[in-house]
Amino acid sequence: MAAAIVDEAGKLRAVEIAGTSRGKWDVLWLKSSGEGRQDWQGFAGDCGLSASGGVGAAGKDGRELMIGFGSENLVFYQLLVPAAKEKDMAQMLRLQVESRLPAGMAQMRIAWRVVKARDDGQVQVSVAVGRAKQLEQFAERVRLLHPAGIVLDAEGVVEVWKRFFEGGEHREGIVVDFGERASKVCRVSGGRFVGASSLDLGWEQFGGVGQGKNKSEIFERFARDIIGVIELFGFSEAESPPVFIVSDGSKIIRELGSYIKSAGLDSQVSVVGDDSLSTGGGLDAKRIYEYRRALGVALVGLREGGEVFDCFEGLYRRVGQKQKVSYLDSLKFTGTAAGLMLCLLLLVFYLGDVIGLRMVTERLARLHNQAGGSVLLRQKLVEFVESQRAEVLVLLAEISSTDADGIKLSSLEFIKGRPVTITGEVKKAEQLDEFEKKLQDRAPVTGVRRENVSEDKEKKKLEFTITFHYGLFTRKGS
Repeated sequence: MAAAIVDEAGKLRAVEIAGTSRGKWDVLWLKSSGEGRQDWQGFAGDCGLSASGGVGAAGKDGRELMIGFGSENLVFYQLLVPAAKEKDMAQMLRLQVESRLPAGMAQMRIAWRVVKARDDGQVQVSVAVGRAKQLEQFAERVRLLHPAGIVLDAEGVVEVWKRFFEGGEHREGIVVDFGERASKVCRVSGGRFVGASSLDLGWEQFGGVGQGKNKSEIFERFARDIIGVIELFGFSEAESPPVFIVSDGSKIIRELGSYIKSAGLDSQVSVVGDDSLSTGGGLDAKRIYEYRRALGVALVGLREGGEVFDCFEGLYRRVGQKQKVSYLDSLKFTGTAAGLMLCLLLLVFYLGDVIGLRMVTERLARLHNQAGGSVLLRQKLVEFVESQRAEVLVLLAEISSTDADGIKLSSLEFIKGRPVTITGEVKKAEQLDEFEKKLQDRAPVTGVRRENVSEDKEKKKLEFTITFHYGLFTRKGS
């Protein structure tokens, strides 16, 4: 059994569901709070989901309590990284995400999921990013319930679509679910939820739709927004996967589906299947639709295989559960890594058999002219480096993993067939010794050599140049 509580437009909804031996589902009960109620613990008590002494329902009588968190509070990125071990991939993802954020990584939390491996040796990854303070505050609000999991309500949307709205046979698609004031647009790949976006178009707007121009404007706006989200997910309009609109069977959604199809997208309306439930109990399609997000979050709790987009890892834990720390949050991204991002702004040379110096210079000049600010420029430079050679990001991850204090890098020269050259500054010679030693310990880095060290007495710092070999890539004739 699994119970779930979600917040929908200021109203809490809760369900409890159990699987049957026939592969169907029993919905044991449904309950909603009053409008605007945000007392999670009190509402859970009204539902019988908390015991005396503040002990939550998780694990009680075999029941798991799942909490839904709004995916509209997160931003999703679709990134490419070289195939690597989980820890190394986490480092590379963090570097890429850092280039896209106006705020520092210390203020953010991220979670990621591999979408698919490509034939060119790279992996497509979906990354969810949220503000750490907001996530911590939410985890604190539900802490006394001891949830078995805090999952994204968008992941619940995909799960309920698969189980109750006849979406299980589809492996790829875009799932649209309308809320009161906004809608969730979820990407499905390999039958799994891999990303979400939000549109400010919901049932309130549809409620005022009449005939003629008003309807056409709403439909046209929705079609345009959906195409924009599809492109955000990395698809062109021509290669778009099918669009599934989760529906209560209303006429307006059927008409919207037809309009989307006429606009050139493969659009289908998904309604509640006839044989989803094993019990009658007066639970009709309308009620299932009303509680669909809570049902979906509960279904995630019953799903075999516990992988979810977990931006809350380490922020809460059940009684008896060991604290876990993800690779992404355990990485210390200070000093050296900050210098690495600066070095991308200043100098990235990748020469040899891929591109020439003139091409690099011209390309960087164009990027500088196109970029409206340092954050955008940094993002474009990272994307440019990615597109030229995966080894650059791997190398940056290796250097950043040394985590040596006091090191500020100013440039990186990465030329095929020659040693890698890095320059920078440091306040103490001991800090440089530590950095050099830690760099030498990072396979496949070899031959670390201090080429030059000079003292700037006015600024009270040491300026240095270090060279090293990186696998076979920097060896002549490779």
